[in-house]
Amino acid sequence: MRGWDTSLTWVLAGCLLLVLGQSLGREAVTAPILAPAPTPQAVLVASLDDPDAASVLLALSLQNLGEARGEAPSLRTFDLDRVVGWLRLIDGLRSGSELAPALLALEFAIATSPRGARHLARVLADMSDRDPLRRWPWRVHAVYLAGRKGNDLALARDLSRPLTSLPPDRVPPWVPGLFSSIDHIGKGLP
Repeated sequence: MRGWDTSLTWVLAGCLLLVLGQSLGREAVTAPILAPAPTPQAVLVASLDDPDAASVLLALSLQNLGEARGEAPSLRTFDLDRVVGWLRLIDGLRSGSELAPALLALEFAIATSPRGARHLARVLADMSDRDPLRRWPWRVHAVYLAGRKGNDLALARDLSRPLTSLPPDRVPPWVPGLFSSIDHIGKGLP
């Protein structure tokens, strides 16, 4: 009789784990609600007028939304307009930081639809305009995002135009010539 008790215990434990796994899986599919970005003034008051600390804390909050509760929300379910609001706020708090463009390009843009990729490419290009000589790599990433993930070579061409006017002695030689090679973005790249 002892073997029967042990087997029944393992079967019950397995069933409980399956039920728990299914309930956790359902919760992980939906993203937590992202509130609209707070005003810069409210953020500065809450951070005791420390914009550097505020931007880092806001970025960590955005990046880990839902994960603190043990969830793994899909980035595809986030409201992109609200995400952009948060990223613009973060970018405005620290003028010399690459945090907001990096989060946009490397975290949120990879998990979006072609329409969302086009939207995020425009936002990333706008962020690069804040300091074109330092942020030209983000403009290049926006071009790639628009052309490859967004399937819009015309937008990619438009976004690459400002790169042609960068001083050739301040950027790699291929950067100003990117505009003329846009048609190749849609071909042969992974």
